[in-house]
Amino acid sequence: GGGGAPPPRPGEIEIVSNYFRLEIDPGVVWYKYTARICNVRRKKKMDEEGNEVRDENGRKVFAGFQAVESNGDVHELSDQREGLQSLRRRVFGKMREQVREKGADIGYNGGDVVYGNRKLVFDTLESEVQEKGAERGHGIYGPSDPGTSEDPPAAKKTYGTFFVCVKATCDENDADSDLVKNKWFRVTLVESAVVEVSKILSDLTSPPAAFEALQQALDVVSKTTLTKTLTCFGRSPRHFFFPERDQRDICGRSLRRLWTGDSIHAPFVGYTENTRICSNGRVCTMSDVCLKYLTRSSFSDGSPIPVLDARKNTIAGVRVGDLHAPIPPENREAIRLAIGKLTMKVEYVKNFSPKDLQKRRDRGWSEAKIEKNRREVRMNVTMKEDKTSEDEKVHAQIKWTANDPSLHSFEVSPRPRDGEDPENAPPPETHTVCSYFLKRYGITLKYPHMPMVCIGRGPHKVVEWFPIEFFYQSLGKVRNANDPQQVEQHLKFCDEFSGLGIIKKLEELSNNSAIYEHQKNHLRIFGIQKDRSPVSLTAKVLQEPTIQFGKSKANILDGSWNLRDAQFYQPATMMSFGVIDFINRGDEAIKFFGNILSSCRKHNIQLPYNISSGKDEYIAVKNVALMGDIGNISNSFQNAIEKAKEFFWYDRSHFFEERNIWHKSRVLLRARKDLLSWESVLLIPPPNKNIKKCGVIYEGRQPTHYIKHDGQISSARLKVEAVLKRTGETKRVDPFDVHFDGCRHRAIFNDRPEKIEIIRKVFELEDETIIETNFEERDPFFIVDESLIEPISMIFVFLPDDSKRNYDEVKRMSHSTFAIPSQCIVKFRQQRSPHQL
Repeated sequence: GGGGAPPPRPGEIEIVSNYFRLEIDPGVVWYKYTARICNVRRKKKMDEEGNEVRDENGRKVFAGFQAVESNGDVHELSDQREGLQSLRRRVFGKMREQVREKGADIGYNGGDVVYGNRKLVFDTLESEVQEKGAERGHGIYGPSDPGTSEDPPAAKKTYGTFFVCVKATCDENDADSDLVKNKWFRVTLVESAVVEVSKILSDLTSPPAAFEALQQALDVVSKTTLTKTLTCFGRSPRHFFFPERDQRDICGRSLRRLWTGDSIHAPFVGYTENTRICSNGRVCTMSDVCLKYLTRSSFSDGSPIPVLDARKNTIAGVRVGDLHAPIPPENREAIRLAIGKLTMKVEYVKNFSPKDLQKRRDRGWSEAKIEKNRREVRMNVTMKEDKTSEDEKVHAQIKWTANDPSLHSFEVSPRPRDGEDPENAPPPETHTVCSYFLKRYGITLKYPHMPMVCIGRGPHKVVEWFPIEFFYQSLGKVRNANDPQQVEQHLKFCDEFSGLGIIKKLEELSNNSAIYEHQKNHLRIFGIQKDRSPVSLTAKVLQEPTIQFGKSKANILDGSWNLRDAQFYQPATMMSFGVIDFINRGDEAIKFFGNILSSCRKHNIQLPYNISSGKDEYIAVKNVALMGDIGNISNSFQNAIEKAKEFFWYDRSHFFEERNIWHKSRVLLRARKDLLSWESVLLIPPPNKNIKKCGVIYEGRQPTHYIKHDGQISSARLKVEAVLKRTGETKRVDPFDVHFDGCRHRAIFNDRPEKIEIIRKVFELEDETIIETNFEERDPFFIVDESLIEPISMIFVFLPDDSKRNYDEVKRMSHSTFAIPSQCIVKFRQQRSPHQL
């Protein structure tokens, strides 16, 4: 029993959406500015004699700013470099504080566009606009404008400059931010457009470009507070994650246990928001809950996560064995790659000698200031190359021990004492990193044989190397994530918050104190009110769709189409293929590829003509399969294509010749002057193996070969003389009607397949004379360049793992370089069934 037929579907249903309505005040106008951020330094104020001017407390007095230049060019913060996105957002956030003091506000996301809620009070000197624009190497009209024209700009543009000071590598409210130096930046804004928000929305005939510009503006403005209060990554962030300290309370019961362990990664719950303009002019934000694995900055008890974990004998999660001996060469690459994926914090405590302590006390330092001075930190650093050497071969990111002078050493010159003759100063000392920290700071490394990592130039303008034991993990993205366990946890989260559950969760997050009040106040300044509750509406229920397959209709199973063994209504054709095996484990990939071809047959996909399942199929795959070099994917891809051509087109293995069959393909023909079309052909290997051309047999009565008979050269069509197994009759069969199933030949007679036994090849002249004997087969009648033959249909690539870099490189070769489709197969040994793809 099944309880009878299911109840009829209702015509309408009440639903709650993930849209939150935005109400725009009438008469709202915003101003769009192009932003440019440059590094600057403060200029010291000098007296008439060239001496530094100091205030009554002995501090330097500064007079203005000057741009930081590199090789004569102003040093800008590019909005294209991912590592600078957070810094750009901090700069804009600080600039926003200055703007708000004047009663205005700005919207930003870290890119090169800033929106103002009203016209900001700027200078409007056109000559200054021209001059400042020329700082970039060209004028305000673009790269072709040298910026030297004396003519005024065509349109008057407002121009403004802000000088802001921010923490270079962290937010101001981060722990230990007081130990991070400040940096100064100049923000230059040039007005580029006026966005008449209310006018565009009220006039539905506004051009599409106006709506696109408005949607971009709404997106940037609404996300401004999200970039400030939540964690985000990238140039135009879409995902905003709540603070690490709040995750246990918002991640749900399915993920909460993952926050109580000692894993270095954890699932972070976040919030996404995108503006949508409806056809009736209404504006909403389409919001959603997002979940992503990030690297944690601390364990559940609040202690920092060391990159070198002595409890587990790991570095960045990679096992290293003995921490008191150099790392074996075979483990080094895995460790280097693991460290390269991390964002880290460097932290160590200096041990001052009694003499140094007394000096600081004599200067009036408090004990708190001395203690603060003992701690040294570098925030949010990554592993970088040391490019101080001109030899690129020695640009290292990591060196494998901290106490080997042959790997890394440097000279330190003692500071001259007051009144000491420089000529009598002690000679410089040569140090390793290990000996330097002991001599300079009284720090004895616990693991001197462990590696040290380069983090680039530090606050003292020199390239810095630190022992790995000083590094701790910071919050950051997990590269090449989505392993099976993480996917499983993600699905559990989706199960817990499904249906109305995800809407309630979304409403909870959108009204979270970390978002709501900040966003509400910000949007109000821009003339926007956002509803706290999602939009409810009446939806029409559509009839359940059906899909017609070749022999049946598909049914729905567990919410998706059940395609098991379904034959496609119009199946695809795969006339040829190549295989690249980057796994190199014998015939394992080749045997598994047979399962793929078997699945294709069940779906009625047309496989290469005259190659049957079983032994012949295995021989074909064996001939085209290439053992690839994962270090040179481009070369492997090209060689796989050539190997497939040699088998299918040129029959280098004599597979088709030995079986008295031909490979079926298509060639490109000009049907008429302005139209090209594909024509089905059988391929004849060329007599000369060195040319990239192939003979072809067309359907119909056209000649296929030149033959020499009775001393004359004639054009003729190839025929196959065969005996019908059923009747014993001898028949002549066209090559297009001959098929080989691996055991026997078949031919089509009167639209009916018949078993045949091939006797010999004969030729039919244009006058229908049959030449059976005493002839010499010459060149094919039609010969085409290989560029006109339909390319290899598909390249199947067996990858050793799910590395995104390898996958991206394969797809780049497939789509951009060779224009041949590809399919990647990874981890096929872990499939639940050998036939599951």
